[in-house]
Amino acid sequence: MENREKKRKLKFALEQLVSLNHISGFEFEKINDIDKVKIINKKKKETEKKNKKINDAVVLADEINSDDI
Repeated sequence: MENREKKRKLKFALEQLVSLNHISGFEFEKINDIDKVKIINKKKKETEKKNKKINDAVVLADEINSDDI
C-alpha cells in the first residue's frame, strides 16, 4: 500500500473519531522528512477542570465540618 493511501485511510479514521467526540481534532505534520500526526484532545483539560471544582467543593465541605467538631 502506498503512503498516500495509508494517509488517506488514517485521515478517514481520525475524522470518524472527531465526529464521535473521542478526540477534539488532529493535525498532520512533517518534521525532518517524517510524517507525523498530532492528536488534539481538549476533553482531558475539561475533565481536569471538573475534577478541580469537585476537589475544591470537598475542601470547602471539610472546612465547614471542622467547625462543628
